[in-house]
Amino acid sequence: MQHRITGRTLVVVAWALVVATLLMGAGSKKGGGGDPWSGANGETMTNSTDGTFLFKRDDAGTVTLTAADDTGDADLIIDTAGGGDITIGSTDVGVITFSNTSAINMGTNNTNQVAVTTDGGVVNIDGYVQAKVKFTALASGTLTINTVHLATASAADYDIPSTACDANADRGNWITVIVEDASSTISITVDDTDNVIIVPLLSLGADDELDSVSDANGEGTHITLTCMAVDQWYATSMSYLGVGSMAMAWADGGTAD
Repeated sequence: MQHRITGRTLVVVAWALVVATLLMGAGSKKGGGGDPWSGANGETMTNSTDGTFLFKRDDAGTVTLTAADDTGDADLIIDTAGGGDITIGSTDVGVITFSNTSAINMGTNNTNQVAVTTDGGVVNIDGYVQAKVKFTALASGTLTINTVHLATASAADYDIPSTACDANADRGNWITVIVEDASSTISITVDDTDNVIIVPLLSLGADDELDSVSDANGEGTHITLTCMAVDQWYATSMSYLGVGSMAMAWADGGTAD
């Protein structure tokens, strides 16, 4: 029996040889049950665990993933097929290092936040840090300890919680209030009538309130009160009215309303 070899047959055979050569040259092995894909240098990629790909080198050292295009360097994007989260590392990972010399950009708009959470550890930042502080806007009501507040009302009362400076363990607690509109007048009071607010050049008594001074030139009026001793809140940072002015931006408002 004779078989006629056509041009189409030769093309098919040629492509089969090319594919076989590439597979053999790369040392590829494809199979189920966790069988690895092998690279030319002995490194492997396995899928023994469902949903997990393991890149393994054939000796001790670092595994490197590099992106390149036809001209050399290429950007590398690691993404999810939707809105899933991306996690780098796990609880047993050591140090995570960024070795680049350019900026690390996080987020594309002002609504994105970067949260650094430690389990009792320390976050060390070596170098210059440029940051935008997010304020807690509050029209009136109870202030949150250790928080920067933006007073948004034209006239309002703000209260420091009564238990925030009751014991030695409370020392170091603080609150900061920034008045959005300096033409406004706001009042700060401690709910505990035994507490006193101590401000230089003022003589507030226990249960007296601290009032901001309404002045159109005092934009950015602020004050930070810190629990320095039991029942005593000290003004550890505050502003004056206008640039170069020593006029107080805060006043003794008398007995709390």
